[in-house]
Amino acid sequence: MKKILCVAPYQGLNMLFQEVSRELITDKNIRQPLFDFIRFDRKDDITIITDALQTNYDLIISRGGTATLLKKMTKVPIIDIGVSQYDLLSTIQTASRLSKVAIVAFAAFTQRVKAVLKSFNLKTPIYEIAHENELPDLLRTLSGQDISTLICDTSTEASAKSAKFTTLLITTSKESVINAFRNGLNFLNQMDTQRELADALANTLDNLNIPTITMTSQQLPLFSSKLLTKDESLEKSVLRAIHNGRNHFALNTVRYKLTPYQNGNLTVYTIGKWGSPQKRDETDELSLPMDPALKDAFASYFKLTQPPVFFNLIQSYSRLNRPVLIIGALGSGKNYIADLLHAEGLQSAHPIHHLDMGKADAFNKLMNQSNSPLYGTNQCFVFEGLNRANAITQRNLVEFTIQTQLASRNQVIFTFKQSPDDGISTEIKPLLDYARTLTLDSFQNVTGAKIVQLLTGMINTYNREHGTSIMGVSDIALDFILNESWPENFIQFYQVLNIAMASTLQDYIGIDEIRMALATDQKNRFIQNHQPTKEISSLPQGKTLSDMVQEIVVRTLAANNNNRTKTAKVLGISRATLWRYLKQA
Repeated sequence: MKKILCVAPYQGLNMLFQEVSRELITDKNIRQPLFDFIRFDRKDDITIITDALQTNYDLIISRGGTATLLKKMTKVPIIDIGVSQYDLLSTIQTASRLSKVAIVAFAAFTQRVKAVLKSFNLKTPIYEIAHENELPDLLRTLSGQDISTLICDTSTEASAKSAKFTTLLITTSKESVINAFRNGLNFLNQMDTQRELADALANTLDNLNIPTITMTSQQLPLFSSKLLTKDESLEKSVLRAIHNGRNHFALNTVRYKLTPYQNGNLTVYTIGKWGSPQKRDETDELSLPMDPALKDAFASYFKLTQPPVFFNLIQSYSRLNRPVLIIGALGSGKNYIADLLHAEGLQSAHPIHHLDMGKADAFNKLMNQSNSPLYGTNQCFVFEGLNRANAITQRNLVEFTIQTQLASRNQVIFTFKQSPDDGISTEIKPLLDYARTLTLDSFQNVTGAKIVQLLTGMINTYNREHGTSIMGVSDIALDFILNESWPENFIQFYQVLNIAMASTLQDYIGIDEIRMALATDQKNRFIQNHQPTKEISSLPQGKTLSDMVQEIVVRTLAANNNNRTKTAKVLGISRATLWRYLKQA
């Protein structure tokens, strides 16, 4: 038996749903479905509808903004009743007896209203909004124009009432509900017919022992053979590979190959096994989001130190269908700018994923997960420190990005601590040249007056959140802060000041607290970043001192992912000396 869910944004429509359903059930010519009824508007508690959607319905009938919301929440077919010409005309004529009347609604709704007004030569003013955020300002404007009554739908009625307007809700007539129900039942009958046809084709293919899937020109699955549908995880992997433009994929210990055959507007894919690679355990290589307090601090920092054109660039780059490259020293706010690009971008409603490319095999593990977010769409990926990845990983990233159109499907951001030429393989250079670039200034370039403003803002925030009453910093402490080099940029300044504020017991932070905080921060960073080295008590047998020097140089270069500048700095030699050692190796 078919199951239909009727979702009404207001009680009157809910009663109409039940009345019409009872009449349809008495019609012997209609195959009897099972109806469920819910009163839910998109402004209500979302759990009302999410709980209901746990049931497997064949069809949902709703109206307006509620129907639009449901389409985003479920793959179940949805019939939108809409608003008929009769429904619109009836409400507008009722309002014609009143003065100072206006119509306020979203664009999809006002287009129908305009057509009715034009057909019947009616003059009621219409105010169209594109987003709910525009509604408060519009209502204040209309109130100032002495308009007292608004004709609206359920999407705008609640706000209009809160603003003290008299409202006329454009309701749905019984005739519109009957038409929606009959359209829904006809749709289900057509789906049954198509399903029977698909079953017949699938059975034929199964007899040939060939798992297949047929896709439309819009990349939508038309039907699958039963050999494929009985394995849900395999079917999902096939669809993901097709949508990502890949002709092979891995599932558990098996690699599969897709072979496409074009037939008019349809594409038929056959699925075959292609070798058995080693099993890879799924891993989560994605980093944690930035601490909210630090994020707020960076927001104040960039607002104070960057001109408006910088934020215009961020807004512009965030909406481009191409990667963005962020270059900045340690602690200069690269991750914050990446988060800001995501927040301003078209994918802001979807997750952001930070991936540390310096971790051994992190990208490769994520790429080979069967449920990896890399195969999704409308997401944001931040690849941190790509020049710390080895050449093979860099090449894999380039090939994956091109083959799956990663940057076209998602927002892609790269971050570097120094010039992108340092430690970058030739394969990935064209991808970075194609990217838009944002270069972040060093904190050392911030002037004294701006540092004082940052100090004041951070102290005020700390007092508000911790209930303290710190007045500021002493003159000598301020002089120390202004003359400190802050090699790790704003992040170090932020951490040191927070440690100092936590340790002070006076009205003003003194130089002792600042020095102690700086020493504590440096110790913390050393412990976090220090990698112990093995002591060499004697030369291995058969090796000269020159051999050992060469070995140390090569090992240090490998440990730093072939970054020659960093390797020379670690060894305490110049790049020219390092180059000489490498030529002798």
